[in-house]
This record gives sequence, structure tokens and C-alpha cells, in this order.
Amino acid sequence: MDKKSLVVLALVLIAAAGLSYLVGVSQFQGDLDAKEAKITELQTSIQDVKAEAAAAREQQAQSVGTGSDTKNVAALLRGEEVNCLLCHEIGQTKEFHVPQTIMKIDERDGKRRRTCVDCHGELGPPWSADEQLTPLSDITFDESVGINGILNIDKRVPHAIHKQKLDSGAVKCSDCHGTGIEMVIPQADTSAGQVLVCQNCKFHPEDGNYITVHVELAGKKCTTCHTGGIIEVHQVKTEQLGQV
Repeated sequence: MDKKSLVVLALVLIAAAGLSYLVGVSQFQGDLDAKEAKITELQTSIQDVKAEAAAAREQQAQSVGTGSDTKNVAALLRGEEVNCLLCHEIGQTKEFHVPQTIMKIDERDGKRRRTCVDCHGELGPPWSADEQLTPLSDITFDESVGINGILNIDKRVPHAIHKQKLDSGAVKCSDCHGTGIEMVIPQADTSAGQVLVCQNCKFHPEDGNYITVHVELAGKKCTTCHTGGIIEVHQVKTEQLGQV
């Protein structure tokens, strides 16, 4: 092949490569534009849904009225139907939803220590996160045991709490006390930082984590325990951070 033919062939190859490049860039740009359009569409849809939900909630609240319906209006305006876990990542949330941490948070805020026996007391259902259902005389806290201390609860309390489950057969005595000749007395694993014997229960995995027990196992809402208004709670926190 002579020199002239080589030059022509080189030019043809360069032209083909350039054409392929332009086609590839054009296709890539088209895909990119399509994805950006889809993202914009989804963002618009999300904003529309939020706007419609807010408008519907406001309209519903206004139509409820006043007087005996005040509590219902307040509940609607607090947005209690909102799933807190949409914003609060479940893994991080679980990290501090254990009794030894919750007690410290409550104590720091000037509240009494809140644990399982506050709601699950001898009085039985209906339970309330705002009430102490187990007499304080039946609860003692020993800070000298383990790394977080330990709560000693009168033996009548857990038997009363589990009465319905025991009567129905859902929970058996052997589940807690074993099947051997010698009766097992359940104890909190203080080496693992547990402060409640409830945390060492096979029915309450993940060290008695409140999220696992209430939200995932029992299907409760976050507002079962967080009884304050959602809007008010976030307003207080944002003010503390110097935000609007």
C-alpha cells in the first residue's frame, strides 16, 4: 500500500472514530437528560404530595370544630400520622433506645427515670406513657451494680405485668424460670450494661430496645411513647440550635 492510500485510510479511521465518539456522547447526554427529567418529575411529585397532605390535614382540622373536638384538632395539627422514621434513621435511633440511655436522658431533663414498668405496670391496660403505673415503693435503683446500675423490682410486678399472657398460655413459667429441678431467677446482664431484667428476655431481642419491642414487634407508632406534639418538640430543638 502506497503512502497516499495509508493517509486516506488514516483519515477514514479518524473520521469513523470521531463519528462514534459523537454518537456515544449524544446517546450519553440523552440518557443523562432523561434521568434528570425523571428526577425533576419525582421531586415535583413529592412536593405535590406534601402540599396535598398539608392542605388536607389543615382542612380536616378546620372542619373538626371546637369545644369537645379541641383535642382532635390539636392531634391533627401536631401531625401525629407522620412516621418519625422517615427522618430518623432506624439504626441510629435504636442505638439510644435502651433503658440505661433513656433513663439518663430523662434524668438530664429533670424527669423521673422512665422504664418498661412505667407503662406496663400492675394496673394493666390501658397503659399510658404519661403515667407511673408501678408504685415507686416497688422499684429501687442500685447504682453500685454493673456499669449502669440496676433496677430491682418487686417480684409481684413482673408476674402482674405478664398475667394476661400467662393466663392465655402465650407465656409459660418455664420461659423465664427454666425447666430444670432448680428454679432459675432471671437477672439483668450487668456485664452487658443492662439495668432491667426485661432486657434479658427472649421475647425482647436487641437488649430490650424500645424501637424493636414497640415499633417492629408490636406495630406501635413513635407517638405511643413520645406523647408531646411533634411540631412543638421540633420547634424547641431548632430554637436551641439557633435555627428558625
